[in-house]
Amino acid sequence: MRAGTPLSLRRSWPIVPLVLVGIVVLPTLQDESSIRPDEVRAFSEGLAPIVQSWGSVEILGMRPAVADLRDAGGVPAGAIVTEAQAWQEAFAQNRRDLAALGIPAGLEDVVRMLEASLDHYIAAAKAFEAAAARVEDGASPDLDAGIDEAAAGAELFDRAAALLQELRRSPGLAPDPSLPTGNDETGS
Repeated sequence: MRAGTPLSLRRSWPIVPLVLVGIVVLPTLQDESSIRPDEVRAFSEGLAPIVQSWGSVEILGMRPAVADLRDAGGVPAGAIVTEAQAWQEAFAQNRRDLAALGIPAGLEDVVRMLEASLDHYIAAAKAFEAAAARVEDGASPDLDAGIDEAAAGAELFDRAAALLQELRRSPGLAPDPSLPTGNDETGS
């Protein structure tokens, strides 16, 4: 090696993996350790009424309306149009309430999945509104699209809930009984 030349690559190569560990691994470890139990608990408690509202729209509103639209019985299609508009507003309010909770460190992915899930439910409600408005035309692709959107929303919600349950365990909190655990055969 000549005087005044930089270190050879052969002698400096062990530094590269150490730098990569510092860039990639340490921030990940820091994120896990930065999860504070009090913030996770407060987020879960704030999320509970949002999830309750959200779930009641799906279970008590959307599912029966889909059955009514398929069987052309029960609640009149015109009433379902009005209900679907109310569902859209309810889901939009759920999204605003979720945003108002704030995002504790380490829960960013949970919040992103919950927001995306709500977006799917809003799209489902819009599709059900369109299906109800066209019920006289017979089978509507809008109904199928709404069902697909709701299924995508449910799947994202279940993934977000499972991740939140996992993150609750990392600082030593018990699972939240108001959320699916992701451990049973149904995925909830």
